Amino acid sequence: MISVRASFPRIAAIGAAIAGVAIATSAVARDVRYCFALDPSETRFYASTPFETTAANDAVERAFARELNVEGLAFRVISCPRNDDMAAADAARQSAIDYNVRQGKTARSIDWIPAQLAGH
Repeated sequence: MISVRASFPRIAAIGAAIAGVAIATSAVARDVRYCFALDPSETRFYASTPFETTAANDAVERAFARELNVEGLAFRVISCPRNDDMAAADAARQSAIDYNVRQGKTARSIDWIPAQLAGH
């Protein structure tokens, strides 16, 4: 039979370890993203500056759509792909721009970071 008193330090240590893991995993990871859009005629490609956010992807896409509307830019498709880090986002963004230019589209950089979402 195991004594409760003898086990208590071990149980307390295990409980503290579990609590530490729960706290560490409850912190929300920041995604690194950039957004892009195509105009309705698919002749223009818009790409945002890469940014970090904890906001849900649909909220980020809606915010980018609002920015395009404010700038008077028509669009048909929007996507904000997730990347592992800022370097990967920069590389993916540049690759997307290069690809669309090769396809005959005009590429435009949109200097936009979702400030209203940056802390969410």
